[in-house]
Amino acid sequence: MNPEYLPTQISHYDFTALLASYPSLVPSDLEPLDQLRYTEIPSTLAERKASRPPYLSKTELQTLVKWKLKHGTHRPSLPALVASNPAPLVQATTAAAFTDYSSTSPPPSVAKATAKLCELKGVGPATASLLLCVYDPENVPFFSDELFRWLHWEEEDAGGAQEGKKGRAKGKTGEGWARKIKYTAKEYGSLVEKTGSLRERLGSEVKAVDVERVAWALRRRDEEVMLTGKQAGDRAEERAGERDEWSKRKASREDEPAPKRRHKTRSQLDGEFP
Repeated sequence: MNPEYLPTQISHYDFTALLASYPSLVPSDLEPLDQLRYTEIPSTLAERKASRPPYLSKTELQTLVKWKLKHGTHRPSLPALVASNPAPLVQATTAAAFTDYSSTSPPPSVAKATAKLCELKGVGPATASLLLCVYDPENVPFFSDELFRWLHWEEEDAGGAQEGKKGRAKGKTGEGWARKIKYTAKEYGSLVEKTGSLRERLGSEVKAVDVERVAWALRRRDEEVMLTGKQAGDRAEERAGERDEWSKRKASREDEPAPKRRHKTRSQLDGEFP
C-alpha cells in the first residue's frame, strides 16, 4: 500500500478522493444491494425514530446479511441461521438494541447494543455492527474485514512479530490485507477506537460509514493493481517464451547441413534444350 494512504498518514484530500471513487469500484450486480444498505434501510430507520421505537424487520435483516456476504467473505450457513429467527424476535431484539444504544449518553453504548443484537441466531459482532451502523451511520463503524485490516495495518502482529522485507510486520496473524481476524468484541472495540481517532484527525464531517467505504475502495484498488501487474507479468513471460522458441528454431536451422547441389549431366542438359 502507498504509505500516504495509511490511516495515520492519509490526508483529507486523498480520503475524499478515495470516497468519491467508491461507486465506480462496486460491481454492477451489487449496486441494488448497496442502495438498500446505504440509503433505503437507513432512511427507513430514520423515519421510524420519529414515530415509534425503531427496529429492523426480518426481511431487512436478511437483506443486510446478504449484502454483507456479497460484499465480503461468503459463509454458506449464515443465511439459514439468520432465517431461523422468528420475525417478532428480530423486531423486538433490534428495537431493544437501538434503545440501549440511544438511551446511554454520553457516549452511546456500542458494546451494550451489539451484545444485545448478538442474541439473534447467526448474528456475531461483525453482523451486529452492521445493523447498528445502518441505525447510526455517522458514528458507528461496520466491522468489515477491509476496515479492520486497514486501521491495524501498521501494528505488529500478536505473538512477537518481526519486521518483513516490505516494512510490514509478519507474525501469527498475517499482514496487510491477509491479516487474520477473530471477529471478537475486543477486536471491534479496537476498530471503533481507531475509527474515532481517524475521524477526529480528518474532521467532524467525516462519517464512520465513509471510513468503511474508503477502506473497501483501497482494498479494491490494490486488487486491481495486483491483477494488472500479474497480467503484465504473464504477457512478458509469454513473449519471452515466444522469443526462446524462435531462437531454438533458428539455431536448429543453422545446425542443419546445407543441401547438396545436384549437377545435371550433359545428356540431361541436351534434352532440355532441343
